[in-house]
Amino acid sequence: MKDRFPFPGLLTLIAALLLSLSLCISPALAQTGKDAYKIGTIFSLTGSFANVGSMQQRAIALEIERLNSKGGINGQRIEHISYDDQSQAETAGLLVKKLAKQDKVSVILGPTGAWTIMPIKPTIQQMKVPDIASGAITINPGDKYLFNLVVGVEMGNEVYLNFAKQRGWTQIVSLQTMDDVGDRSSAFLKSMAPKYGIQIVGEERFNTQDKDITPQLSKLKAAKPQALLSWCSGDAAVLVYKNMRQLGMDIPYLPSGGAASSRFFKLIGDVPKENLLFTLGGKLQVLDSIPDNDPVKAPGLEFRQMYMTKFNAPPENLEAVAWDLTAMAVQAMKAVGTNPDKVRDYLENIKMSGLQASYVMTPNDHNGVDKNSVIILMGLGGKWQVVNK
Repeated sequence: MKDRFPFPGLLTLIAALLLSLSLCISPALAQTGKDAYKIGTIFSLTGSFANVGSMQQRAIALEIERLNSKGGINGQRIEHISYDDQSQAETAGLLVKKLAKQDKVSVILGPTGAWTIMPIKPTIQQMKVPDIASGAITINPGDKYLFNLVVGVEMGNEVYLNFAKQRGWTQIVSLQTMDDVGDRSSAFLKSMAPKYGIQIVGEERFNTQDKDITPQLSKLKAAKPQALLSWCSGDAAVLVYKNMRQLGMDIPYLPSGGAASSRFFKLIGDVPKENLLFTLGGKLQVLDSIPDNDPVKAPGLEFRQMYMTKFNAPPENLEAVAWDLTAMAVQAMKAVGTNPDKVRDYLENIKMSGLQASYVMTPNDHNGVDKNSVIILMGLGGKWQVVNK
């Protein structure tokens, strides 16, 4: 029998090679199978909102890389399918359909910003794939498949009103944008400020495309306020700060949490003294000091180190939100698998500690940010520092 195959050692070698090959390709086969753990992302990588979208997309890609290096989900690699909506809501809507029908993802992360998310809400419901977005949006009871992890307009302003009360600022002014976000911010402040013993002594509006708003700010300055609240971000928030300083308005300015990055200081310059600029942050800003048993600490520190090594800069609030988007999707798929409806049902009742905040979702609350986990930051020089309330 031993003479029937002249190279018996070759059989052993072939068997070993086949076994090795099967071990090498099994993760790829698992990744492309019908039950693969697929996460789709839609962010603005080009266009007017690319500065925000690109930062979040690369943070998600890095976190998925970190997770895959540790075995992915339940020992299976995570497949990340990423698209660019080109800062266009219409494009984002088409990409939601592509991710759902063609790529068959279990969950979608993004887009960023109310300007992109709000117009595509009907498409998200139609496709029946859960979407965890990050924008100052309103989620209605019928938005079954839409979730959001950003500190919203109303919650953010409530945190600010409580902070103003603690600081003894009883007379403030409101400067809001001419859009849905500005409308909501204005209405909330008018309704809630009296409950905190605060009077809105002046209000003005402006367009996000404006290049100068000193006329509006001059009117507000005449009211002699103790602080200015303006729930805006990006170029609009930069313009408010610069025009305030040009007019000598040396009072606290409180924009949205979108300002919580070092990039903001590159646009406005150093803040010369205390109590001129505040914003909202989260656990990422105090990661080193939170208890070791906080579930976000160890992975957060590891992610932060990877980010600093790869990009030569620390992750900030935008990246914290992106990390939370990924962590929430992964927690859901780890628990219930890849079926989009099961993932949706799990998300609706999820509890999670994140780098931006802690979250408690319910069927009636698809935002779920715990306002007690939101942190006040003060700008001084070219850095943000945590404020002790």
